[in-house]
Formats: sequence, C-alpha cells, structure tokens
Amino acid sequence: MTYFFETYGCQMNYAESASVARLLLDLGWTVAETADVADLVILNTCSVRITAETRVFGRIYHFCAQKRTRKLTLIVMGCMAERLRDELKKKYAKLDYVVGMFERDSFEAIFRDIGEGRKYVKPGKSPTAAADEGSADEMPVNTYYFAPSSHEKGAFQANVPIMNGCDNFCSYCIVPYVRGREVSRDMEEILAEFDTLADQGVREVTLLGQNVNSYRYTEPETGSVVGFPELLTRIARRIEVKNRIRWVRFISSHPKDLSDELIEVIARERVFCRYLHLPVQHGSNRVLEAMNRKYTRESYLALADRIKKRIPDVALSTRTWKRRSTSSVPSATKPHSCTIIIPVRERKPSTCPTAYRKKSRKNGSPG
Repeated sequence: MTYFFETYGCQMNYAESASVARLLLDLGWTVAETADVADLVILNTCSVRITAETRVFGRIYHFCAQKRTRKLTLIVMGCMAERLRDELKKKYAKLDYVVGMFERDSFEAIFRDIGEGRKYVKPGKSPTAAADEGSADEMPVNTYYFAPSSHEKGAFQANVPIMNGCDNFCSYCIVPYVRGREVSRDMEEILAEFDTLADQGVREVTLLGQNVNSYRYTEPETGSVVGFPELLTRIARRIEVKNRIRWVRFISSHPKDLSDELIEVIARERVFCRYLHLPVQHGSNRVLEAMNRKYTRESYLALADRIKKRIPDVALSTRTWKRRSTSSVPSATKPHSCTIIIPVRERKPSTCPTAYRKKSRKNGSPG
C-alpha cells in the first residue's frame, strides 16, 4: 500500500511528518508518486498562519471528493487536528481520522488496522464510537511523544526535536493552546540520536523546539537540571567521539531567554553555526508589552550587541509581526508602523514579516 504526506507550517511539523513516514516505511508501506494516487493521504497541519489553514480546508474537500471514485484513507494530524477536532469531523463526514498533537503514539495501531482493512478502535472504546469520532481521543499535554528519529533516510541533514510547547503565551500566538505547555525531551535520547545520525552519514543537524532556550531536563540520578547551554556542551562533546557531524544549528530562540551562558557556548564550540534567529516582532515598547513579549526594544538591541561582541562573525536574522485583520494585537496600530522593523545600527539583521491567525476565545485568547 502507498502513502503521501502534505505538510504545512513549521520545521517541527516537517520533523513530525518524517518520523511518521519512517514508521510507515518500517511497516512495509511505500511512498506514492502523487497524493492523487495514494492509498493513504496524511495532512500535517498548521494553525499559526491563517493561509495554511485555508489551504488545508481546500485539500480536505479535494480528497473527500476523490473518495466518491476511489478507495482512499484520509488522516488530518497536527495543530488543526488538535484545535478543530470536532469541527473537522462534523464538516467533513468522509474524513477518516483526526489525530491530535498528543495522540501520535496511536499511529502504529492505526496504520496496522488500515493495512488489514479494519477501522481503528481505541482500546476501551466501542467500534461504533470509533467510527463516529474518527479520533484517537484527546490525551493530557504531558504525553507528547518524541519519536526516536525524524531523519529522512539518505538525507545529509536531519532535524532533532528537543522540546515541545510554549509557556510564554504571547497575546497574538496560538501555539501554547495547540501544542501545550513546555516539555523537554530526555537528554540521553537526544545524545543517542546524534550517535545514530552520525552512523547514517548525517553532516548537519538542526535542534527544534518552539523555544529551545527553555529546554530543561532533570537528570534522574542526581536531580540536577540540565539547561540549554549545558545540553549544547554535551552535544559538542558527543559529536567529537565520532567526528562526523560538522554543523549544528537550532531554532527558535526567544530573546528574553537567550542567556550570556548560551552565547559563550556558541562562541566556544565551533560545531555550532554562527547564525542566530531572534524574532523581534515589533520595535515599539508599547506594542511589545501588549504582545506580552517580556523584553523591550532597548534590551533586544543590547542582546544583539553582546552577541556580536562575543561572536564577531555571527549572522543575525529576525521576524516581525505583520499587521493583518486576522491577528489580534490591540496596540499595533498605524502610529507604530514606522518602528516595526528595528535597524540594529550598522548591522541590520535580515527580517521576515509574519502574519498570524487570530485566536478564538475558546482557545483561551484574551482578545
């Protein structure tokens, strides 16, 4: 049987798609040339940008229409599945499964049942209920599943998720409501994946997380807490053993959490790329406060200065909030538009304007 992935959104989504694809390959599935001939189509979705959601709605309709003329199993996973679980099943009756963010450990059972021509039934539920819901049921946020590997076989580059979720609750951002609170991956699992990737010929690794700077792992033997700078140091030492991986980078970083200790580690360990992405979002302190960003224009500029002083060859990039009617930042009005992009004196970071979707009150939005 054949499968096809369509992935929307961030690099974490692409990493999660790759990990699910590895599972399908291990179960004997093969990749279809196009989605229109696949036996199984999986849409991995994004709720951060409204354009991504609009695109997915159209694709769901497209594949549901195809089911009138051919046999096809359609699965929606990711942030839209978490946010719009009930709405999707009501609107698209031919949608087979809606797999939320914290249900990905159900995929193996779902794929086995599809391959054997059965409807997946969650343990403890009746077949009728499973058929009606097409869902693996919602699970607590602390059950987020970190796959053993997100590497696409044969690729020289790999993504390694190290944490999931966000505790910052920026006023315009839906991420904490669909990905949950922050949870960090076991450090030994991360280091073991680096060993495996080195053996598979990988040369470049990107560490992923909604806010990698918030990584916190408690060592079971000692009870000591390993933060992000210490994790990077241990990764550098682990890489030296096999000396095959050449470059390590990470995204995304929150400016309020990027410490001087982290800057020192990057400066000291040459395996880490001389590149940092620091989303500024806005140049007005009033708007930054309304966004709940927890830093000011001045503190951001001071951070950029410290980074450049300690790592002279560093490349800095940023992201700015782009005003759209679909976003809700109460103070981001016309008088502030001239300060959206901050020039960092003669060292201007490259910028990428981003339009965010408006959060609904049912997801906890204040606006």
